[in-house]
Amino acid sequence: MRLARGNPKVNQQIDLLCTIQGIGEKSAILLLPRLFIMSPVLSDCRKLLSYAGFVPEEKQSGKFKGRVKMSKKGNAWMRRALYMPTLNATQHNPVIKILYERMLAAGQPKRKAVISCMPRLLRLIWGVFRHQEPFDVKKWGGTVDK
Repeated sequence: MRLARGNPKVNQQIDLLCTIQGIGEKSAILLLPRLFIMSPVLSDCRKLLSYAGFVPEEKQSGKFKGRVKMSKKGNAWMRRALYMPTLNATQHNPVIKILYERMLAAGQPKRKAVISCMPRLLRLIWGVFRHQEPFDVKKWGGTVDK
C-alpha cells in the first residue's frame, strides 16, 4: 500500500475511488491496475462488464431450458475482488442499497442479491474512474438518508 500511495497520480485515483461508499483503500488498490490496463481498450462500461463476466448466459441442460445465469467466462479475479466491497456497499451505499433491498423484496436469496449488485458497483467504479469526478449519490439515482 505504501508503494501505491507513493505515486501522486495513483494516490489521487485511490482517493477518487474511495469516495464510493463500499470501496476501501485495499479494494481501490486491487482494482486500479485492471482499470488502468483496460481503459484504453474498453470504450464503454458494457465491455468492462463483459470482461468481468457480468453478462447473462442461457444455461440449457435436458429439461432445464431457458434458465439465465451469470456467465463464468469472464475474469474470475475481478468478480472475487468485487464481492466484499459489494457486500459492504449493500449496507452503506444508497444506490446499491436500494437495488439490494429491491432484490430481497422480490424473493432472491441474500447471496444472489449481492451478486446481482456487483455489476452496478462496477458501473459506479468505472464512471468515477472515467469521468475523474468524486462519487455523487444524486447523480447516480440514489437517495440520501439523513
